[in-house]
Amino acid sequence: MQNESQSKLIDFLQQFVDQSREDIANCLRKPKSELKYNNLVQQIIKSNADTIYEILEASKNEDNKEVEQQNKEKIEQLEEIVKTWSLDIAENEQRVHRDQLKQCAAVLIPYGSILLGVADTKSDIDLICVAPSTIDRHQHFFQGLYNILMNTKGVEQINKIESTTNPIIKMIFKGLHIDINFAQLNLDTLPKNIDDHLDELRQNLFQGEEKSVNALNGRKNGILIRNSVVNQNQFVESLKIVKLWAKRRGISGNILGYLGGISWAILVSKICQLFPNLDSLTTVDIFFKVYSLWNWQNYISIDDSDQENKFSQLCWKDEQNERKQFELMKIITPAYPYINSSYKVRDITFRTMMDEFRRGAELNDWNKVIEDFDFLNYFQHYFTISIVSDDEQNFHKWIGFCEAQLPKFQKILTTDEKQISLDNDQQNYDIRINSKGYEGIEKDFKCSFTYLIGIKKLNKQAWPLFFRSPVTKFTREFMEKKHNNLFNEKFNMKIYLQNYQDFIKKLPQQNGHHEDFYDEPARKKVKLQSQISQSDQKEDKRIQSLIDDIF
Repeated sequence: MQNESQSKLIDFLQQFVDQSREDIANCLRKPKSELKYNNLVQQIIKSNADTIYEILEASKNEDNKEVEQQNKEKIEQLEEIVKTWSLDIAENEQRVHRDQLKQCAAVLIPYGSILLGVADTKSDIDLICVAPSTIDRHQHFFQGLYNILMNTKGVEQINKIESTTNPIIKMIFKGLHIDINFAQLNLDTLPKNIDDHLDELRQNLFQGEEKSVNALNGRKNGILIRNSVVNQNQFVESLKIVKLWAKRRGISGNILGYLGGISWAILVSKICQLFPNLDSLTTVDIFFKVYSLWNWQNYISIDDSDQENKFSQLCWKDEQNERKQFELMKIITPAYPYINSSYKVRDITFRTMMDEFRRGAELNDWNKVIEDFDFLNYFQHYFTISIVSDDEQNFHKWIGFCEAQLPKFQKILTTDEKQISLDNDQQNYDIRINSKGYEGIEKDFKCSFTYLIGIKKLNKQAWPLFFRSPVTKFTREFMEKKHNNLFNEKFNMKIYLQNYQDFIKKLPQQNGHHEDFYDEPARKKVKLQSQISQSDQKEDKRIQSLIDDIF
């Protein structure tokens, strides 16, 4: 099947590429390769292009420029806080002489959407705190700076996430959602220009602090992605369109098993490499067609200039990496050690994204392409997964922990229920996780945040899904994870099944009470409820009888 897709992709490209099939295949495989396309590529046209251009133009208006300037000033305020904090450590703890203090200051450098030039007024701000060796990650960053920020005017919902490969401080600062990563250098003082010494700094760290390497690679990846394309305007405008499309279609966010910002940037830059100097709409149209036909057993690489022989650490491409054979998508970061930025993609999210790639390729109207996905109306039933608590002060800290568990639920569903796995020729059910969360749905608690996993039967003759096993398995794993990591924290999770009518009623006010399965942890009781409308009863009779019978 995958080879057939690759053959169809080459067939498509040969319409407007004056190269042999072998040459096209080589260009697809190699980074920084350019296809010799002809004028026929300009015939790929969708209607209502003005819609996209109006959106792009709106992002450049005076109001947005004013907001961008305000955001810049807020980041500068944070930079001053970080500078003061680091100089205080140097002077009072390290006893550095006043004449040398300036060189001991930590700095904030941006990465992600700001670095790539695609940040809008609602974008999260990704920053790296680069500090000298005298500043410790745990003692100074996660305690000292965290406490300073927690008591800073304008800071809300601050949270530190330490147990991860990329530990960060998350917060809202004067309306800006900000993530601050941390890199501790093997130097007592910082170079004047971090970018000029980035390779040397990373190389020195490979034998030491891996988390600092990961942080600096956030910056390095952005630089390599940006420099990998010939036409910056083509790349930036195309990426803005793709990010808008992904957000409206509900397929953005790597924590939920979709693609994150760096993955979308790599995919767009690959198309810009193959087809340089096209207008943004044609670029995005080709983007849909190429990735709807891509053989995802092959990895996507856009730059291999960050050579492995500079360093001595294993990476994604090494033979020893056994995990890569199980990864559904392989979108490789350009900075060494190369990693698969799409490793969190699961069966369900992969199939959802492939459906959206195909939809984007087939539609001939930009209004249709970028219209919002109507999740609530499309699906017949939803797994409602709610994080609940009565502790308003600390609630925001737990949302991220619970979000990170949701892809595991999707994986368990596809593993236990072969009818919805990718191995089937006949797809019986469509299942999708909604990237949008809902606040305040569970009225029995002061705080709640709810995610939905939609379920729709595609084949009326399909056997019903048996939810007891996957839900119980997920419950057991979640409880164990919570016990090990957040034993004393006062939050819980609720899971139940409902339909459209029930959920809509809960948006303004809660209609009935669904029992929390943590009320009786010894029995790990899970209550699934579904009230199917009269119009759906005939079609969903077997699902309803299953739920009534088992639960």
